[in-house]
Amino acid sequence: MQVADITGKVLKTEKGTSLEQTIDMQGLAKGVYFVKVFTKSGQLVGERKILRE
Repeated sequence: MQVADITGKVLKTEKGTSLEQTIDMQGLAKGVYFVKVFTKSGQLVGERKILRE
């Protein structure tokens, strides 16, 4: 899983093995972020836009 800012810069990367995963976004400034979820082989399976207020 990756968290990227609006410019596409990857700010956090976390690996997990379960279907449910959480990511700590504390420390990130207010703004728009994109969370991308990948399979073990690196294939993108989902992307969500997150607004941190």
